[in-house]
Amino acid sequence: MCGIVGYIGFAGAHRHINVNLEAAQKAIKHRGPDEQNITVGPNYRVAFNRLSINDLSHRGMQPFSYDDVYVFINGEIYNYVELRRRYQSDFIPRSQSDVEIVPFLYAKQGLNFLNEVNGMFSMVIIDNKRGCSFLIVDRFGVRPMYYTHQKNVLYFSSELKGLAEMIHLEPDPLSIRIAANITSYPYPLTPFREIKRLGAGRLVVFRNGKLESRRWYFPNITGIVTSEDEVRKNFFRLFDRSVSLRLRADVPIGGYISGGLDSSLIVSTACKKYGRPFHLYTAVFRGKEILQPADVDNRNSSQLAKELPFARHHRVEIDFDVYQKNIVRIAALHDEILFNNGSFMFYLLAREARKDVKVLLDGVGGDEIFGGYLVQKPRLMRQIASIFVKIGSLRFLYSPFAFRQIARLHPQLATSYKSFTNFPLWFAERFTVIPAYLMGADYDEPGEILTELSRKSIQVASSLVQSDYWNAMQFYGYDFVVNFQNVQSDRGAMAYSIEGRNPFLDFELVEYMMKVDSTMKLRGGQKGLMRRLIRDRVPNYIVEAPKSGPAMPINIWLRNHPSTAKRIFSYIRSKKETIEYLLGEHVAAEATKKPEESKILRHGVRLHALLALLIWSRKYLEKKCVDLDEPLLDFMMH
Repeated sequence: MCGIVGYIGFAGAHRHINVNLEAAQKAIKHRGPDEQNITVGPNYRVAFNRLSINDLSHRGMQPFSYDDVYVFINGEIYNYVELRRRYQSDFIPRSQSDVEIVPFLYAKQGLNFLNEVNGMFSMVIIDNKRGCSFLIVDRFGVRPMYYTHQKNVLYFSSELKGLAEMIHLEPDPLSIRIAANITSYPYPLTPFREIKRLGAGRLVVFRNGKLESRRWYFPNITGIVTSEDEVRKNFFRLFDRSVSLRLRADVPIGGYISGGLDSSLIVSTACKKYGRPFHLYTAVFRGKEILQPADVDNRNSSQLAKELPFARHHRVEIDFDVYQKNIVRIAALHDEILFNNGSFMFYLLAREARKDVKVLLDGVGGDEIFGGYLVQKPRLMRQIASIFVKIGSLRFLYSPFAFRQIARLHPQLATSYKSFTNFPLWFAERFTVIPAYLMGADYDEPGEILTELSRKSIQVASSLVQSDYWNAMQFYGYDFVVNFQNVQSDRGAMAYSIEGRNPFLDFELVEYMMKVDSTMKLRGGQKGLMRRLIRDRVPNYIVEAPKSGPAMPINIWLRNHPSTAKRIFSYIRSKKETIEYLLGEHVAAEATKKPEESKILRHGVRLHALLALLIWSRKYLEKKCVDLDEPLLDFMMH
């Protein structure tokens, strides 16, 4: 894991670019505090910040080059040992870096080498011989790359704050309203106009001042697997290999543990394979038991950690005092706007973890391969998905105006109306923070944008996963839900120079599980197949536990701090103009009602979203400096 920021010009144009690349490099130094450099070429300047993971010596410093091809990578090539062995007669490494072989592979095969690589990465390839450059992102978008093309110059960065030091960033209210609704920005959207995020499994080619974007990843997903015995054998073969690959590092490794199925399976497997102290980190939200009385995650994670060999368990307790002391820092660092309050914990866990480890395993992707994000009526939704894939949406029956009128009377009925008449929009909005009906007509245009992006993603997913419609819908999730989870995991961990790794996002594992009959996955309820498979690996008290989630009980906390709540509500009312500009007049009106009447202020998740938005807006809309050490109560005073 590292940080990359720079620009590539055309015909010497870069010599006339007046940007402070050094400031941009400093802005993302947290992504690579171990070593820094700036590489200057005939038409480019690239700054690189290294987080040393493999080969901690200077020999592991990037860029690596071969035959006038230069490569910068943020991420890991997990199967570099196997690749070196395969090409040992032609390639002699000078380091133990996983990246060194990449320019050789490109020089030998062109972009076809990507199909051989098992890894997570965003990379910059500069091919001086052929006069072209590439920005490339891994199959599932684990590592970020942001870019913009202006006046024949390609600017790029691992984080938006790097671009902010080179060019002017202008907030985009339409994109922000989409993210406020679904918690994330669908590719290629970002909170800023003309700034794009490179999508999962995609690349851009820059040649002669022109930019072309295309998909490079076309998975091999054919046929259907209906034998559970076969699934059990192949799942563990692929999963165990995935975990082993992600334990390759010259630095200490740990993992997140929530007490749920995904993280419990990962850390149970990793602890046994690692064979030395393995640090585990759990977030404990005080007051969560009031919102989720059946929540047993905290108890289960502690119990499991006691039973695992080599485990060292760390609990990070979060209450309102911790929240108000840290939310300004975290929301200001999170360039995409911290709409989802669950993202808050990743920053605090990484801050604790950096004392002991440099790599953390997480459970991103487990729900997609096992069909975990089920709706209340999965059979019916599979039928709707099948109809949409076959004949398209009943879009001619959908009207935003009709949706709003129904929502005023019965929000749940309005959601059902949307699911049948505008399936792409409904499917994209399954996980919402500020619902579309609260935005009123201010969401009409964002809704149209989201519908089109979702429709295209569904078409791509259904063309890649043709044998099972519900699996296709789960594959679609890599553009939406996994996209969001990758962002929250990456930003939280990298803010404290921690590399996150995701065993469930191994492409061979994903491609196999997308062939498994979805009815088998759904049998026995949510993640029924997973529960049956892992009984021999994970204790029964975890297998049988109900699904929970990282919910911060902000509204519960504020009941115990009425004077603080009053100050927060007053501050939000004072920012009505900002809220109206970014989220529209309907949300602004709802947010400035009396707290007991507001569908935003008395809802903890939505209240957090507004606070995060206002902290972000001071930095990026008002262009004012934000004191990262300032508690929320002090921040609101000016």
